[in-house]
Amino acid sequence: MKEKSKLKEYFWRLLFLAIIIFFLWYFFPTFFIKNMKPILSTANFKKFSHSRIQWQQLSEGLEIGDILWKNKQTGFSTTIFLLRVNLDFFSLRVLYNKLLTTAKEIAASEGAAAAINASFFDPNGRPLGLIVQNRKIVQPLPRLSMKNSGIFCLKYARPQILHRNAFASEGVVEAIQSFPRLINHGQPIKDIKNDSEITRRSGVAVDYRGRLIFYITDTQLSGISFSELQNFLMLPELNVKSALNLDGGRSSQLYIDFNNYSKEISGLSEVPVFLGIFSK
Repeated sequence: MKEKSKLKEYFWRLLFLAIIIFFLWYFFPTFFIKNMKPILSTANFKKFSHSRIQWQQLSEGLEIGDILWKNKQTGFSTTIFLLRVNLDFFSLRVLYNKLLTTAKEIAASEGAAAAINASFFDPNGRPLGLIVQNRKIVQPLPRLSMKNSGIFCLKYARPQILHRNAFASEGVVEAIQSFPRLINHGQPIKDIKNDSEITRRSGVAVDYRGRLIFYITDTQLSGISFSELQNFLMLPELNVKSALNLDGGRSSQLYIDFNNYSKEISGLSEVPVFLGIFSK
Protein backbone atom coordinates (compact mmCIF):
# COMPACT_ATOMS: atom_id res chain seq x y z
CA MET A 1 0.00 0.00 0.00
CA LYS A 2 2.84 2.36 0.83
CA GLU A 3 4.37 1.86 -2.63
CA LYS A 4 1.03 2.63 -4.32
CA SER A 5 0.58 5.79 -2.27
CA LYS A 6 4.11 6.92 -3.16
CA LEU A 7 3.49 6.28 -6.86
CA LYS A 8 0.25 8.22 -6.63
CA GLU A 9 2.05 11.11 -4.92
CA TYR A 10 4.78 11.18 -7.60
CA PHE A 11 2.12 11.06 -10.34
CA TRP A 12 0.35 14.15 -9.02
CA ARG A 13 3.66 15.98 -8.54
CA LEU A 14 4.69 15.27 -12.13
CA LEU A 15 1.25 16.27 -13.40
CA PHE A 16 1.44 19.54 -11.44
CA LEU A 17 4.94 20.24 -12.84
CA ALA A 18 3.76 19.51 -16.39
CA ILE A 19 0.85 21.95 -15.97
CA ILE A 20 3.22 24.70 -14.78
CA ILE A 21 5.59 24.11 -17.72
CA PHE A 22 2.69 24.16 -20.19
CA PHE A 23 1.33 27.36 -18.60
CA LEU A 24 4.70 29.12 -18.91
CA TRP A 25 5.23 27.89 -22.49
CA TYR A 26 1.73 28.94 -23.61
CA PHE A 27 1.34 32.31 -21.88
CA PHE A 28 4.98 33.44 -21.51
CA PRO A 29 6.90 31.89 -24.44
CA THR A 30 9.78 34.42 -24.37
CA PHE A 31 10.35 33.91 -20.66
CA PHE A 32 10.11 30.14 -21.09
CA ILE A 33 12.68 29.95 -23.91
CA LYS A 34 15.11 32.31 -22.18
CA ASN A 35 15.10 30.42 -18.90
CA MET A 36 14.74 26.84 -20.12
CA LYS A 37 17.55 26.94 -22.67
CA PRO A 38 20.38 26.89 -20.06
CA ILE A 39 18.59 24.09 -18.19
CA LEU A 40 18.08 21.94 -21.27
CA SER A 41 21.64 22.54 -22.45
CA THR A 42 22.97 20.93 -19.28
CA ALA A 43 21.06 17.74 -20.06
CA ASN A 44 23.47 16.70 -22.79
CA PHE A 45 23.99 13.09 -21.83
CA LYS A 46 26.28 12.08 -24.67
CA LYS A 47 29.17 10.55 -22.76
CA PHE A 48 31.90 13.08 -22.00
CA SER A 49 31.85 14.85 -25.38
CA HIS A 50 32.47 18.53 -25.98
CA SER A 51 31.36 20.76 -28.81
CA ARG A 52 33.78 23.05 -30.66
CA ILE A 53 34.07 26.74 -29.95
CA GLN A 54 31.82 28.72 -32.27
CA TRP A 55 33.49 32.09 -32.95
CA GLN A 56 31.86 35.23 -34.32
CA GLN A 57 33.81 38.37 -35.20
CA LEU A 58 32.10 41.58 -34.10
CA SER A 59 34.85 43.82 -35.47
CA GLU A 60 38.56 43.72 -36.07
CA GLY A 61 40.09 42.75 -32.75
CA LEU A 62 36.88 41.64 -31.03
CA GLU A 63 35.35 38.15 -31.16
CA ILE A 64 32.74 36.29 -29.18
CA GLY A 65 32.39 32.54 -28.87
CA ASP A 66 30.77 29.80 -26.86
CA ILE A 67 31.14 26.10 -26.24
CA LEU A 68 29.07 23.42 -24.55
CA TRP A 69 31.53 21.78 -22.13
CA LYS A 70 30.84 18.40 -20.57
CA ASN A 71 31.78 18.08 -16.89
CA LYS A 72 33.13 14.57 -16.22
CA GLN A 73 32.30 14.85 -12.53
CA THR A 74 28.57 15.29 -13.07
CA GLY A 75 27.88 14.12 -16.63
CA PHE A 76 26.15 17.44 -17.34
CA SER A 77 27.18 20.19 -19.75
CA THR A 78 27.71 23.89 -19.15
CA THR A 79 27.85 26.64 -21.75
CA ILE A 80 31.01 28.75 -21.49
CA PHE A 81 30.87 32.16 -23.16
CA LEU A 82 34.08 33.77 -24.46
CA LEU A 83 35.14 37.28 -25.40
CA ARG A 84 38.50 37.52 -27.20
CA VAL A 85 40.11 40.97 -27.45
CA ASN A 86 43.11 42.29 -29.36
CA LEU A 87 44.46 45.30 -27.47
CA ASP A 88 45.87 46.78 -30.68
CA PHE A 89 42.27 47.77 -31.46
CA PHE A 90 40.70 48.03 -28.00
CA SER A 91 41.76 49.33 -24.61
CA LEU A 92 41.19 47.90 -21.14
CA ARG A 93 40.37 49.76 -17.94
CA VAL A 94 39.73 48.75 -14.37
CA LEU A 95 36.32 50.07 -13.32
CA TYR A 96 35.70 50.60 -9.60
CA ASN A 97 32.38 51.67 -8.08
CA LYS A 98 32.26 51.91 -4.27
CA LEU A 99 28.44 51.82 -4.31
CA LEU A 100 28.35 48.37 -6.01
CA THR A 101 26.68 47.88 -9.36
CA THR A 102 26.20 45.44 -12.25
CA ALA A 103 28.22 44.80 -15.41
CA LYS A 104 25.39 46.24 -17.53
CA GLU A 105 25.04 49.40 -15.48
CA ILE A 106 28.76 50.19 -15.30
CA ALA A 107 29.29 49.44 -19.02
CA ALA A 108 26.49 51.90 -19.86
CA SER A 109 27.70 54.60 -17.47
CA GLU A 110 31.36 54.33 -18.57
CA GLY A 111 30.68 53.82 -22.28
CA ALA A 112 32.37 50.42 -22.35
CA ALA A 113 31.86 47.95 -25.18
CA ALA A 114 31.96 45.17 -22.57
CA ALA A 115 32.46 44.62 -18.85
CA ILE A 116 33.06 41.59 -16.64
CA ASN A 117 33.21 41.32 -12.86
CA ALA A 118 36.72 41.23 -11.39
CA SER A 119 38.05 41.20 -7.80
CA PHE A 120 36.70 39.38 -4.77
CA PHE A 121 35.24 41.60 -2.05
CA ASP A 122 34.31 41.43 1.64
CA PRO A 123 30.75 41.43 3.08
CA ASN A 124 30.84 45.23 3.24
CA GLY A 125 31.53 45.48 -0.51
CA ARG A 126 35.18 46.46 -0.10
CA PRO A 127 37.35 44.86 -2.81
CA LEU A 128 40.14 42.55 -1.74
CA GLY A 129 43.65 43.07 -3.05
CA LEU A 130 45.48 45.39 -5.37
CA ILE A 131 43.68 47.88 -7.60
CA VAL A 132 45.51 50.13 -10.07
CA GLN A 133 43.56 52.56 -12.27
CA ASN A 134 45.25 54.70 -14.91
CA ARG A 135 48.67 54.27 -13.22
CA LYS A 136 47.24 55.27 -9.81
CA ILE A 137 47.32 52.75 -6.94
CA VAL A 138 43.76 52.92 -5.62
CA GLN A 139 44.34 50.04 -3.21
CA PRO A 140 47.81 48.68 -2.39
CA LEU A 141 48.97 45.08 -2.50
CA PRO A 142 48.15 43.49 0.90
CA ARG A 143 51.23 42.44 2.84
CA LEU A 144 49.85 39.48 4.78
CA SER A 145 46.78 38.12 2.98
CA MET A 146 46.21 36.58 -0.47
CA LYS A 147 49.74 35.14 -0.54
CA ASN A 148 49.08 32.69 -3.37
CA SER A 149 46.97 35.02 -5.47
CA GLY A 150 47.64 36.37 -8.94
CA ILE A 151 47.79 39.82 -10.49
CA PHE A 152 46.22 40.61 -13.82
CA CYS A 153 47.75 43.81 -15.17
CA LEU A 154 48.56 45.93 -18.19
CA LYS A 155 52.31 46.43 -17.93
CA TYR A 156 53.82 48.65 -20.60
CA ALA A 157 50.42 48.33 -22.35
CA ARG A 158 50.64 44.52 -22.65
CA PRO A 159 48.51 42.09 -20.58
CA GLN A 160 50.18 39.85 -18.01
CA ILE A 161 49.11 37.45 -15.28
CA LEU A 162 51.68 37.08 -12.51
CA HIS A 163 52.06 35.50 -9.09
CA ARG A 164 51.76 38.29 -6.54
CA ASN A 165 55.40 37.75 -5.46
CA ALA A 166 56.57 38.40 -9.03
CA PHE A 167 54.62 41.65 -9.37
CA ALA A 168 56.43 44.99 -9.68
CA SER A 169 54.48 48.22 -10.17
CA GLU A 170 56.86 49.82 -12.66
CA GLY A 171 55.13 50.32 -16.02
CA VAL A 172 51.74 49.12 -14.73
CA VAL A 173 48.74 51.07 -16.06
CA GLU A 174 45.84 48.92 -14.80
CA ALA A 175 45.77 45.99 -12.37
CA ILE A 176 43.56 43.84 -10.15
CA GLN A 177 44.30 40.97 -7.78
CA SER A 178 42.39 37.69 -7.63
CA PHE A 179 42.80 33.94 -7.11
CA PRO A 180 43.55 31.27 -7.99
CA ARG A 181 45.82 31.34 -11.00
CA LEU A 182 44.82 28.46 -13.27
CA ILE A 183 47.38 28.37 -16.11
CA ASN A 184 51.04 29.48 -16.08
CA HIS A 185 53.34 29.32 -19.11
CA GLY A 186 50.84 27.12 -20.91
CA GLN A 187 50.55 24.52 -18.14
CA PRO A 188 47.83 23.91 -15.51
CA ILE A 189 48.79 24.94 -12.00
CA LYS A 190 48.64 21.99 -9.60
CA ASP A 191 47.20 21.66 -6.11
CA ILE A 192 44.48 24.29 -6.40
CA LYS A 193 42.31 24.38 -3.30
CA ASN A 194 38.73 23.09 -3.77
CA ASP A 195 39.49 22.24 -7.40
CA SER A 196 36.47 19.91 -7.66
CA GLU A 197 33.87 22.40 -6.36
CA ILE A 198 31.28 23.21 -9.03
CA THR A 199 29.92 26.75 -9.27
CA ARG A 200 29.51 29.65 -11.70
CA ARG A 201 32.89 30.92 -12.92
CA SER A 202 34.37 33.94 -14.62
CA GLY A 203 37.98 34.78 -15.42
CA VAL A 204 40.60 36.22 -17.73
CA ALA A 205 43.29 34.56 -19.82
CA VAL A 206 46.12 35.75 -22.05
CA ASP A 207 47.01 33.76 -25.15
CA TYR A 208 50.41 33.41 -26.81
CA ARG A 209 49.53 36.20 -29.26
CA GLY A 210 48.93 38.61 -26.37
CA ARG A 211 45.14 38.65 -26.78
CA LEU A 212 42.76 38.73 -23.83
CA ILE A 213 40.20 35.97 -23.43
CA PHE A 214 37.42 36.59 -20.93
CA TYR A 215 35.42 33.49 -20.03
CA ILE A 216 32.23 33.03 -18.04
CA THR A 217 29.76 30.20 -17.46
CA ASP A 218 26.47 31.13 -19.12
CA THR A 219 24.14 29.68 -16.51
CA GLN A 220 22.33 30.55 -13.30
CA LEU A 221 21.90 26.99 -12.09
CA SER A 222 25.12 25.01 -12.42
CA GLY A 223 28.74 25.71 -13.22
CA ILE A 224 32.13 24.10 -13.60
CA SER A 225 35.01 23.04 -11.36
CA PHE A 226 38.51 24.49 -11.45
CA SER A 227 39.92 21.18 -12.70
CA GLU A 228 37.46 21.07 -15.61
CA LEU A 229 38.05 24.77 -16.27
CA GLN A 230 41.77 24.07 -16.56
CA ASN A 231 41.03 21.27 -19.04
CA PHE A 232 38.94 23.70 -21.08
CA LEU A 233 41.61 26.42 -21.02
CA MET A 234 44.17 23.91 -22.31
CA LEU A 235 42.31 23.51 -25.63
CA PRO A 236 44.88 24.00 -28.43
CA GLU A 237 42.58 26.40 -30.29
CA LEU A 238 42.63 28.79 -27.31
CA ASN A 239 46.46 28.74 -27.11
CA VAL A 240 46.35 30.06 -23.54
CA LYS A 241 49.61 31.18 -21.94
CA SER A 242 48.22 32.22 -18.53
CA ALA A 243 44.83 32.38 -16.85
CA LEU A 244 43.38 33.80 -13.64
CA ASN A 245 40.08 33.09 -11.94
CA LEU A 246 37.93 36.11 -11.11
CA ASP A 247 35.21 36.26 -8.46
CA GLY A 248 32.67 33.53 -9.24
CA GLY A 249 29.41 32.25 -7.85
CA ARG A 250 26.82 34.98 -7.37
CA SER A 251 29.27 37.64 -8.61
CA SER A 252 29.90 36.19 -12.10
CA GLN A 253 28.47 38.54 -14.71
CA LEU A 254 29.27 39.96 -18.13
CA TYR A 255 27.70 42.50 -20.42
CA ILE A 256 28.53 43.39 -24.01
CA ASP A 257 26.89 45.93 -26.30
CA PHE A 258 28.84 46.57 -29.48
CA ASN A 259 28.21 46.76 -33.23
CA ASN A 260 24.51 45.83 -33.03
CA TYR A 261 25.27 42.88 -30.77
CA SER A 262 24.31 42.75 -27.10
CA LYS A 263 24.40 40.03 -24.48
CA GLU A 264 24.00 40.00 -20.72
CA ILE A 265 24.98 37.19 -18.40
CA SER A 266 23.54 38.61 -15.23
CA GLY A 267 24.95 38.06 -11.76
CA LEU A 268 23.03 37.37 -8.61
CA SER A 269 24.66 40.22 -6.68
CA GLU A 270 26.13 43.66 -7.37
CA VAL A 271 29.91 44.00 -7.21
CA PRO A 272 32.49 46.81 -6.88
CA VAL A 273 35.20 46.06 -9.47
CA PHE A 274 35.04 45.26 -13.19
CA LEU A 275 37.32 44.98 -16.20
CA GLY A 276 36.01 47.13 -19.04
CA ILE A 277 36.79 46.98 -22.78
CA PHE A 278 36.67 50.20 -24.85
CA SER A 279 37.02 51.03 -28.55
CA LYS A 280 40.17 52.96 -29.37
